[in-house]
Amino acid sequence: MKTFSENFTSYSVNEWIQKAEKDLKGKSISELSWSWTDAMSFPPVYFESPSAVNLNVPSSQSPWTITEIFDIHSPAQSNQDILEALSMGLESIHLKLHKRLTLDDWNLLLDKVILTYVHLFISFTEEAHSLDTLQDYLQEKEWDKSKLSILTSDDSGLPSHLQVCQQFSANLIIQTDMPAKNLAKQMLHAEQMLQASKNAKRFIFNITLSKSFYHNIAGIQAAKIVWQNILDANGLDPNTPIDCIAHIQDEDELDENTQKINATIQAVSAVSCGVAYLIIHPKRTVEDQKFERRINRNIQHLLKLESYMDRVMNPTEGAYYFDHLTKELAEAIWSEFQSMS
Repeated sequence: MKTFSENFTSYSVNEWIQKAEKDLKGKSISELSWSWTDAMSFPPVYFESPSAVNLNVPSSQSPWTITEIFDIHSPAQSNQDILEALSMGLESIHLKLHKRLTLDDWNLLLDKVILTYVHLFISFTEEAHSLDTLQDYLQEKEWDKSKLSILTSDDSGLPSHLQVCQQFSANLIIQTDMPAKNLAKQMLHAEQMLQASKNAKRFIFNITLSKSFYHNIAGIQAAKIVWQNILDANGLDPNTPIDCIAHIQDEDELDENTQKINATIQAVSAVSCGVAYLIIHPKRTVEDQKFERRINRNIQHLLKLESYMDRVMNPTEGAYYFDHLTKELAEAIWSEFQSMS
């Protein structure tokens, strides 16, 4: 009985190139090379893994969590919206506070929300600082400190019992224009936050994705490698887990169907890189926000329940093309970063 590989004819690289160039009607395969604005050029195909850099991209250990942001203006109304979303498959909640909440407000807002089950992110403006009343609320409830993250950019203002929940939040925007230089600037800002806090184990990156599938994958993976270098340079453990929240913005003027296709492509690129949380933002101009949120949530349900993308961790690992993109971008970011430091 033949093995699986024996059922197929084996071709050499040169034979493959000759066949490709014949199909290109005599053009050289090198003519299909393309470039990024950081003077990085890529051929259309790679036949071996890159060896010039250690591509030890931190691996994902668990599937991503479906997350949504709720702007809190009315605690009672927000509670209804949160409970409805949870009943339809939401897995993680991000509360953005725009006003100070009392203890009664917290009771209204989180009524029937099981804090030992759902991961809760909280961010707030200076005027909406409500952590003292949150601490009072939590003293009366059963909750899990590993499922509560209070996103801040500095060490100030947290009650002692909530400091263990503090998570420093840095923003990264994947851009198709000068991706290396722009990411280097943002990583430098993240390092400055790190040096001020010295709390690398409670660090999370908010990554706003571009519409480019390749830029997103290379950008997220390169950022992880550069962050490992930054941790190592600051005398910290470079193997510290890296948490990422991927944000997909839906604010352009494309028709609704095209927007959802774009969101799906961006979502695939994010979960392929092992992000911990994924947020597909609803378009603000849509009148029926509940339906818009439901459709965005269902994009992630399709990726999990029908495409099984939560069953395969790190699917790009070992893919030569993504390895080379990541290598080139990581090296360029690190070079730019060192020149800025």
